[in-house]
Amino acid sequence: AVYFPVNIGNSFWSIIVATPEKQIMATLSALRTKMILITVILLTLCFFYLYIIVRFRIVQSEQKKRELVVSALSISEGRYQQLLNQISDGFVAFDTNMNFTYANQKAGDSLGRDPKEMIGKNYWKEYPQAKDTFGKAYLGVLETQEAAVYEDYYEPWNRWFENRIYPIKDGLAVFFSEITERKKLELDLAKKIALLEQAQRVSNMGFLD
Repeated sequence: AVYFPVNIGNSFWSIIVATPEKQIMATLSALRTKMILITVILLTLCFFYLYIIVRFRIVQSEQKKRELVVSALSISEGRYQQLLNQISDGFVAFDTNMNFTYANQKAGDSLGRDPKEMIGKNYWKEYPQAKDTFGKAYLGVLETQEAAVYEDYYEPWNRWFENRIYPIKDGLAVFFSEITERKKLELDLAKKIALLEQAQRVSNMGFLD
């Protein structure tokens, strides 16, 4: 409350401006909620951007290896097997009928298969659930002969994957990596932002009341 004395002629007056305690506490409570949410979101953003920076540096290094591999596949597939097994991404190659022609060890580990046993197997028969996801991207690159980056959720495994797809002579070269943790961070961040916006709307409504 604010008190202010006023003298008018020979009379004495006073002005008092008071705010109900409930209203003040409600405003402080809403402000505290906002600050907590903002702090959580800022911390999440910091971790997320740190992850992106580290991931970006790794991707830069891997991209150079990918370019070497794609170039090599256009000349001779047998000369760069050691390089293919050194990269951190899974790598597979297909012919125009989507039969596996190569798979590195990382691809085998990610897919739970022996890379040697994958050779000659048809992608559509081995992973029929991928026809409406990654399969569409693969066919698109085969048709346009233009490289593409595609990420999607593979429901049978409850995992997200990023695919870098390149057209090569007589088929495709695909580098893939799991991005489930990154997607979880993105979804968690989106939820926190939604909660903050909701809290702001509720707070604004309470203030107007």
